[in-house]
Amino acid sequence: MSTEAWLSLTTAVISLGAASALAATVAEKPGAVASGLHASVISIQHLGETQATGRLLITNQSKQTVDLTNALIEFATPYRVLEVSGSFFPISMPDRRVLVSERIGGQYNNQLVLAFSENQKLQTELHPGSTLSLMLKFESKAKLGQSSAKATIFLSDKDQQVSYQHGQLLFRAPKAPGPEVKGMPAVVTVKGAGDFEKRVAVDWGQKFILDQLPYGEYTVHTEQVGDFPGMVEQSIRLSNRKSAAVVKIKYDEPVYTTAIQLVTPAEVVDRSDSLIAYIQDATHGEHPKQLQLQWAKAQQLNNLVVGHRYRLWFNPVKRWPFQYKPSASVEKPFEFTASKEAVQQYNLTFQQSLQPTGELAVATQVTGLPFGAKATLTLHPVAGGEPVTRKLSVGQDSLTNVEPGEYWLTASDYIYQGKIYRATLSSAKLNLNHHESARVHVEYAENNKLVFAGSKWRIKQGSVKGGRWAPENVFVDQRGRLHLVLEYQNGQWLAAGIESVDNFSSGQLQIKTVAQARNLLANGQFSVSLQNQDKNSGLGFTMGCASHCQDTTNGVMTHYWLQQKAQVESKQSVYNWQASRLTHSINWNQNGVLFETKKGHSQRGLITLSQQYLPAALAKKNAFPLQLMLTPQPSTQSKGRKVEIIINSIISAPPFE
Repeated sequence: MSTEAWLSLTTAVISLGAASALAATVAEKPGAVASGLHASVISIQHLGETQATGRLLITNQSKQTVDLTNALIEFATPYRVLEVSGSFFPISMPDRRVLVSERIGGQYNNQLVLAFSENQKLQTELHPGSTLSLMLKFESKAKLGQSSAKATIFLSDKDQQVSYQHGQLLFRAPKAPGPEVKGMPAVVTVKGAGDFEKRVAVDWGQKFILDQLPYGEYTVHTEQVGDFPGMVEQSIRLSNRKSAAVVKIKYDEPVYTTAIQLVTPAEVVDRSDSLIAYIQDATHGEHPKQLQLQWAKAQQLNNLVVGHRYRLWFNPVKRWPFQYKPSASVEKPFEFTASKEAVQQYNLTFQQSLQPTGELAVATQVTGLPFGAKATLTLHPVAGGEPVTRKLSVGQDSLTNVEPGEYWLTASDYIYQGKIYRATLSSAKLNLNHHESARVHVEYAENNKLVFAGSKWRIKQGSVKGGRWAPENVFVDQRGRLHLVLEYQNGQWLAAGIESVDNFSSGQLQIKTVAQARNLLANGQFSVSLQNQDKNSGLGFTMGCASHCQDTTNGVMTHYWLQQKAQVESKQSVYNWQASRLTHSINWNQNGVLFETKKGHSQRGLITLSQQYLPAALAKKNAFPLQLMLTPQPSTQSKGRKVEIIINSIISAPPFE
C-alpha cells in the first residue's frame, strides 16, 4: 500500500468489505488533535461465520519522535474486538494491554491501553516514518455491511499517565460465620466511576483478585449471607502510588428474622381488583415494599427483622359508585414490632364508604405525537347525555372519575409546525365497567396516508393548495368513515380526489352526504375518484350544478340533482341509484334523482350505488366513466361554501344480472 493511498483513509468515509479500512484521527491529549500521528483499521477479513481479523496501524508521519507510554487508543468497529496481538515492533512489548470493547448504538467502541512498567527501560518511542502494526481479532456474526468509524489516540505526558494506568483489588473471605451458610459464598459488589459495577463471589477462606481496574475511587459493599449482614461499605482509591489494595470481607452479628400472618377476607365485591399490601421497615426508614395477596386466604409474610418496627397498610377497593376502605390504610397503618417469641397475625377487613365516589379509571396510551403534546379524548355516551372530555399526555396516562356505561370515543386532531396529526383509536367504542380493565390506545400519524375499508389510500394530485388535497379535508374518523370536505373559495372547489393503493375490483359504494343548503353553491363543481395503484381501474363521480336547476319562491326550498352523467359501453342506466332516509321521497327518472331540503337545515341521507357491469368495465376501461351531479339552485352568491361527504364503507356485492 502506498503512502498516498494510506493517507486517503484518514480523511474519507470508507465502506467496509472483505478488505476495508476505517477512517482515523489522532490526538495527543483528550480533545486535542495531534499533528503527524495517524491511526487506522484496515484489511478486515472473515474467518468462517463467527470471526474476522483486521490490522490496527499507527504511523508517525511527523518529523518528531512520539512517546507511546501509556497511550490510550480509542477506535470504533462494527464488531466486538476479542483480542489484540502482535510483536509491537518497533516498540517494546507493553507490560499490560488493557482492552475494553463495548456496544454503543450500532457499533462497538474499543479502548486499548498500552501500559508500561515505570521501573523498566523500554523502547516506547515511535520514530518519524515508523509504523506500529497490531493484529485485531473480531467476533463477527454477520457479513460486513456499509459502515464507517474513526480511531483516536490519546498520548499521556508525565502528568497524564495516571489517567491511563490500572490497578487491582485483592479480596479475602473469612471462614464461614456460621454452619448454616457454609454452602453459600461471600458476595461483594464493587462500584466505580460512571456505570462501573461488578459482583464478585469468593469461597470461604479463599482469595480473589479483580484486575485491570482504572485508577480512581471504588466502593465495596458486602452483601448479607443468611442471618449475617455485611459490614459497612468500604471506600478505596487506586492510584500510581497505590495500585493495589486488600479488601477483607467482614460480617456483623447475625440478624434473626420472624414472620407475620395476614388473613384476608373474601372479595368485597364480585371480581375485585388485585389485593395490594405495603410493608415498611420504620426502624431503618426503608422504602415500602409492595406485595400482591390473594383473597380469602391466610398468607405469611417472612424475613421480618426481630426487634424492628414495621408499618402495614393496604389499597382501597374501588367499585363505582362506592369505595371500600381497608382496616389498615396509608393514613392509619397497622404498626407492630417483630417478635421472635410468636408469629403475629393480622385480620384484614373492609368497610364501604357512606357516599358514592364516582371514580372509575381508564388506562390510556398516546403515541405518535411530539414530546410535550396533549391529546384530547372525548367520550360520547351511547345512551345520550353530556360527553366527557379529557386531556391526555403522550405516553401512559389515565382517565378518572368516569361513570360506567357505553361510550363512543373520538380523539382531536393535533397541529404542530404546520403538520396535522390524526388519531387512530384501538377501539371506537368503550364499555366501561368494574368487571374488566379498560384500556385505550390512541395512535397519531401525519395525515398523508389513509386506511379505509381494509385498504390503504393516498392523496391524489389536485389543482389547488399546492396541487393536493389539504390534509384537513381528507381523513378517516375514529369510526372508520372516510371524510371528504369540499370547500368552495373564490370560484373554485378546493378538492381533487384520492387514489387507492390496492385493487378496487368489485363492491358497493355507500356515500353519506352531510351538507347545509346555504353551503352549496351553484355553478361550482367538484369530482372524486377512486383508482387502484396502477391507475387502470377505479370509479369516480362529479358533483356540480346542472342547467335545469329549479328554485322555489324566495329560495326557501333548494332542489338538488344527483345524476349519472356518462355511460359505460353505450348502455343506459348501467347503475341503479337508490336513496333513503331523506326528508322527501326520491325517485329515479331519466334526468337522475331529485331531492330537496329546507334552507338552513342539514340534509342527511344515505345514497347507495349498486353495480351491474362494474367488473367488465374495470377490465376494459383505463378511467372509469361514471360521474354524479349534485346540483344546487343558486340563491345568493357567497364567497365560501363547504360540502362534506362521508363514505361509510365499501361493501362487496355480486354483479347485477
